[in-house]
Order: sequence, then structure tokens, then C-alpha cells
Amino acid sequence: MSHSIDRGAPTGPSWRCAEHENAALHATGALEAAERARFAAHAEACGECNAEFEQHAATVATLDVLHVQDDVAHGRGAEAPERVRSALLAAIELERTPTPRAADAAFDRKWQRWSDTPGETIAPGLVNVASSADGFEEIGIAGIEVKRLSVDAEARKATMLIRMAAGTSYPRHRHAAREECFVLDGTLRVGASTLRAGDFQVAERDSIHEVQSTDTGCLLLIVSSQDDELV
Repeated sequence: MSHSIDRGAPTGPSWRCAEHENAALHATGALEAAERARFAAHAEACGECNAEFEQHAATVATLDVLHVQDDVAHGRGAEAPERVRSALLAAIELERTPTPRAADAAFDRKWQRWSDTPGETIAPGLVNVASSADGFEEIGIAGIEVKRLSVDAEARKATMLIRMAAGTSYPRHRHAAREECFVLDGTLRVGASTLRAGDFQVAERDSIHEVQSTDTGCLLLIVSSQDDELV
């Protein structure tokens, strides 16, 4: 199996999603319509950006209330009372509205429904899965695909290849069982850590993976529970 990936420049020890700067711009209404739509779609799958947007939005609502209260105190404008009311209602609504969770992201974790191992049976108990580009399936996050290699239905575990295009990310999630990840190609950021080709990571049961992303694109071999939860 050969995958050519531009590795790009080395990354530093500290990382934030490339879209995080747009969270504040979106909260303050500074983005154009197309940019707002693009960021909103991205934030559905990126828990980090979504949380940052909510934090900025709450700050903006608070500042709006303080500004209009100052206008009232200094008698600036007959419309001030209505502005106070509108701003207060907006702030209250923001507090009442639950923060959208990554679990609400619209994508298909199809490995949760896998029940059998694909491939060619060459002898009793022996199955070959061809090393071709065939078999990769889209999951609903643009640029991320998965290929089923094997399934242990009784243990609810799956072995799979994950292919992520440059600039893509997978949301924060909790592991229902031990997960093993081997980077076959490219680089993968997990929180502030960067894994490169040949690196291996173990995630124990109940551990949480922060947003996983890649600047260069990557190919991963993963053995994971079929019951992980987005958080």
C-alpha cells in the first residue's frame, strides 16, 4: 500500500485548530455570510472551535448588556430601554441554550454497526483483506474515510484504516475500551501532541481523546471499541 503525502513543516509542541481564530470573528459578526456558513459547518465536528465560539458569544452578549446599561445611565437615546431589553433577552437565551456537543455532529460512525470481517477466506479461519484503495468509505466528515479490516463482534472491537486528508479533524471522544493507534503515514495531532509515521499510541478505557487533526494528511491503523462516545 503506497500513499504519497506532503508532510509539510514540522509542528511545534503547542497546537490549536487552524479555524480557532474564526470563532471570535463569528461571535462578533465580523465574518461574511459564506465564511459564517463554512465555520458553522466546521464547528459541528470540532469541539474545540465550538466551545471557543460559545465562550466568545457569551462575552459579546455580556458586553452588549453593559454598553446599553451605560447608555441608559447617561441618557443616550430614547431607544436605550428597548436595546437593554433585547440584549438581556439575548443573553438569557444564550445561557438557556445548551452548548451543542460534538455528539450532535452529523456524521456516520459506521464502524459501530460492523458485524463481520470482509475479505477472501483462503482456509478455515484465515481471511485476507486486499491492500488496495478499494473499501474506503466516507463517514460524513469531508476528507475522512474508513476501511474495515476486521471485526470482533463479541468483544465489540474493530480493526480499521482511517485516512484523513490535510486540514481535517475528528471530534473529541471517550474510549469505551482500550484503543491502539499506529501512524502509517503523515502526521496526526492529538491535543498538543503530534504523532508521526511510525509512532504508536495507546488510549486506555475511559480516557478522552481531544480533537485529532492533521495538517499533512495521514493514514492510521486503529484497533478500537465500537462503543466510543463523542463528548
